[in-house]
Amino acid sequence: MSEVTESGLLQALLGSLFAIVVLVACVHALLNKLDPRSAALWIVVCLFFPIGGVLLYLIFGINRIHRRARARAAGESVPASQVAPVIDAAGPEISEYGPLLRTSRLVTELPLVAGCQLRPLFNGDQAFPEMLAAIRQARRWIYLSSYIFDGRGVGETFIDELGAANQRGVQVRVIIDGIGEWYDGGKARRLLRKKQIQAQVFLPPRLIPPQLAVNLRNHRKLLLVDGSVGFVGGMNIRPAHTQQPDKPRQIQDLAVRLSGPILQQLAQVAVDDWRYVTGKEWNPPASSTAASGSSYCRTIADGPDNDSDSLLAILLGAISSARQSIRIMTPYFLPPRELDAVLQAAARRAIKVSVILPERSDHRLVHWASLHQLPTMIGAGIDLYFQPPPFAHTKLLIIDDHYVQFGSANIDVRSLRLNFELMVESYDNEFAGQMVSYFDHALGVSKKVKLTELQGTPLWKRIRNAGCWLFSPNL
Repeated sequence: MSEVTESGLLQALLGSLFAIVVLVACVHALLNKLDPRSAALWIVVCLFFPIGGVLLYLIFGINRIHRRARARAAGESVPASQVAPVIDAAGPEISEYGPLLRTSRLVTELPLVAGCQLRPLFNGDQAFPEMLAAIRQARRWIYLSSYIFDGRGVGETFIDELGAANQRGVQVRVIIDGIGEWYDGGKARRLLRKKQIQAQVFLPPRLIPPQLAVNLRNHRKLLLVDGSVGFVGGMNIRPAHTQQPDKPRQIQDLAVRLSGPILQQLAQVAVDDWRYVTGKEWNPPASSTAASGSSYCRTIADGPDNDSDSLLAILLGAISSARQSIRIMTPYFLPPRELDAVLQAAARRAIKVSVILPERSDHRLVHWASLHQLPTMIGAGIDLYFQPPPFAHTKLLIIDDHYVQFGSANIDVRSLRLNFELMVESYDNEFAGQMVSYFDHALGVSKKVKLTELQGTPLWKRIRNAGCWLFSPNL
């Protein structure tokens, strides 16, 4: 009888413990999630699946990157006013974007800088040779950050060149994301360290001490050499970014070569990220970043440590400022409600809104969730297109053939609220013209999505898409 009593007491204690854990998880989601759909979804998951739901919340749902950690990472950052001259007066083509200029300045606390030069590089076939050439010419320091650094194929060439630079006395620092490095099983990191290169991993998952976040990734792609040249875009270091007819799984993408004063802002991003990952100071040798072109540029560095949603705020401002056209190219398209609303509002006020998405996605759940949102957008007058393979990975925003945003961020909640991202905004008719030509060429080979086709989708697929869409705040 006593054994039965003890067993019942133990079950009651365990039940009470589980109830407390579930309650704590629900309250945490309620107090910390910014999106009410996300909070409600996690609460339902924890209530209906007490053990598995709480475990999923611990892995995917908690933002462990606190503002105090970011303060430690930022340290004594260079004041924005000291980075480069503030553009107080500019030509009429820029001045007419006054509200957007003020929004970006207030959100980023960085000035718009003149005298920058931008050159687009399409796919790894153009980008990788130029990046490798810059590494070979390095004399003082190199910084490379990549979500994925695949140590095979062209990645091995990068490792060899970085090793050679390190041997000739160049300071070489590399950051690879803790989830992104899984793509090659950590081979790149091991080879880099074997060559005595300071290669660090951003938030690597581990059990002790616990660090299980699958979200909150460093999705930035940035190469800086001697403070004289930089490369920003969505392109990882992977063989798949080079176009090979015999390789079915290829990726189309864009990188931009930058020079001029914008490099000082990008160098500050590198310094802050290095301090965040290592807890150590790094001050790369000072470099001359004299004006070298006609572009006005500004860096937009965003992450889950920033409660102001910097990138989303600037996207909303940019789209609201459009007068003739909005062009978007993104591999993943799950815009938050406010961004969805402003895009639909733009289309309804006769702004031509065109969005190019890949016909086949490498993340099916995201693609299916996106399909659920598309009919409403098309109904509002937004033109949506599916681009045929190779998989289109480019992240690009063009406003009125003049304003351009390029970099690492997708148009989805993961990029806009869960990952560390890096974008650059530019005002330059010549560069914008190149980007418009690139966009319009992709448009010419893409298929316009018709509302009747989406409405004719079988019921089971529409249910599947809607089910995935429910989880979109966490996809």
